[in-house]
Amino acid sequence: ETRRLLENGEYTTALDMLDELLAGYTSETSLLITNETHYLRAFALEFLSRPDEALAEYITIYESAPDSAWGRLARLHLEIADSS
Repeated sequence: ETRRLLENGEYTTALDMLDELLAGYTSETSLLITNETHYLRAFALEFLSRPDEALAEYITIYESAPDSAWGRLARLHLEIADSS
C-alpha cells in the first residue's frame, strides 16, 4: 500500500502511513523491515522538500546497518548530500 502511494505521488499520505508503521514496531521487529520503512520515509520526505529530515533518516539507517542493502543505499544519499 505504501509503495503504491509513493508511486502515485501521494507522499504526505504515504508519510503518515509510514509513521504509523514505525510507531507500531517493537524491539521484535526485524532491522530489515525497520530500515526499509525508514528508507521509504526518507524518500517521501525528499519529495516533500524536507531534506534535513530525509538526511536524518538516511543517517539512522546507515548507523544501524551500514553493510546491509538499505545501509548501502542510505550511504549513497549521504555521499550525494555531502558533495553538494
